[in-house]
Amino acid sequence: MLLIGAPARATDVGTGTRRNDQAICRRNDRCGIGLLVPILLDPCAAPVWGREFRYPLLHTNLRMNQPVSATPIADAKRPFFYGVDVGGTAIKVGLVDDLGRVLGFSSLPTDEPAGAQAAMQRVATALSNLCESLGVAIGDVAAIGLGAPGPMDLAAGTLVAPPQLPSWWGVNLRDVLSELTGLPVAFTNDANAAAYGEFWLGPGESANSMVLLTLGTGIGGGIIFDGHLLGGANSFAGEVGHLVVDS
Repeated sequence: MLLIGAPARATDVGTGTRRNDQAICRRNDRCGIGLLVPILLDPCAAPVWGREFRYPLLHTNLRMNQPVSATPIADAKRPFFYGVDVGGTAIKVGLVDDLGRVLGFSSLPTDEPAGAQAAMQRVATALSNLCESLGVAIGDVAAIGLGAPGPMDLAAGTLVAPPQLPSWWGVNLRDVLSELTGLPVAFTNDANAAAYGEFWLGPGESANSMVLLTLGTGIGGGIIFDGHLLGGANSFAGEVGHLVVDS
C-alpha cells in the first residue's frame, strides 16, 4: 500500500473535529469504515519522506504470512465488530474491538467461479469459527464492515462490475452477508476502507487529506479530503486502477 498525506491544519488540532467525524462514520454505519485495515497492516510502519512529493509519503507493508499481534479478549473494549475484505484471490476476515484493535483474523480462498452466495456462506462460517476460537460470544459482535473491489453501488450494497469477480456482477453482497449472519453490514469499496483505516489508526492519522493506493489482484485507491472520505456521486471516487492514460 502507498499513502500520500497532507498534514492536518493547525486550526484542526485540538478541535475534536477529526475524532467526531470518525465516530459519526463508525456509529452511523453501525460497524466502521476502516475496521478492515488493522487486520492487515504492519503496526510498526513509519512515515518516510518521498523525493517527488510535497507532502510526506507514508507507506505500510502488508505481511499476510506473518503473525499480527492481537489484543487479549480480556483487555478488549466491547462491542466487537467483524471486518471482511473481499479480494479476487482471497477473503480476509477478522474481529476487532471498539477501538479498532485486532482480536483475531483468518483468511480463506475467494473461489470466484463458485459464486458470491457460496463465498458469503463460507465467510459467515469463518466468522462464527473465529468467535468460537477466541471464546467470544456471538452476541458481543455488533455489526460487520464489508469491503469489496469496485465498481459498486454503495447505496444499494451491490457489486456492479468488478473485473476480479466477473461471476459476481450485480450481486447485493451487503444484503447476502447480512441475511446469513443476522448482523447489520456496512458496505464500502475495499480501498476506501483501507484509506479510512489508515486515516483513523495508521500512519495517515497525522494527515488531514491523503490518498491511498492498494496493489493486489487489482489496483485501487481511496481519497480522504479535508477529513472526509470521498465516495463519489456514483460510488466511483478513487477508482484509479482501470483508467486509460492517453498521451
